Amino acid sequence: MVLFTLHAVRDLSLEAGHLGLVFGLGAVGAVVGAAVAPASVKHFGAGPVLVACAAAECMALAALPLLPSEWSAPALVAALVAVFAVNGAGTSLSSVVAVTLRQLRTPDHLLGRVNATMRWISYGVVAIGAAAGGLVGEAVGTRWGMAIGCAGVLLTAIWVSASPLRRIRDPRSLARGLEAEPPAMR
Repeated sequence: MVLFTLHAVRDLSLEAGHLGLVFGLGAVGAVVGAAVAPASVKHFGAGPVLVACAAAECMALAALPLLPSEWSAPALVAALVAVFAVNGAGTSLSSVVAVTLRQLRTPDHLLGRVNATMRWISYGVVAIGAAAGGLVGEAVGTRWGMAIGCAGVLLTAIWVSASPLRRIRDPRSLARGLEAEPPAMR
């Protein structure tokens, strides 16, 4: 994603207003994804939703390096809005489901630590990925850099599909019973 803005401006000849439309309209997908989370899990099950989201998120981003620079700005904006809407929907839907599963399995007295650790890992990896993406983009160009990044992101779909998560239907089946109270603070 670090390379996308450079690619959009330099290679696709999009302007700031175009990118504003892409990001603004594309974000609607995230709102829709979060809104349909309860119904999706109820109908399909948590595991299948996570697998489908991982596939949709990754496949949508894989379109980024494939968009031809010869397309008109309106066609590119429309395609990019679709890409970011699908990616956003999958990301927010999977986040709602994943956080729900994590909260159901984590004792109350550890929730803060678990969530802080997850955020630290997630945001730490983003910084490392951004640096790596910048280096790769500098070496091979933005289009190829995005293609390499997308190939790596596709591994997420394989990881989630191969994990035990795919078999979870009802998240409530993972809920922990009453936990022993944490040791008293001294």
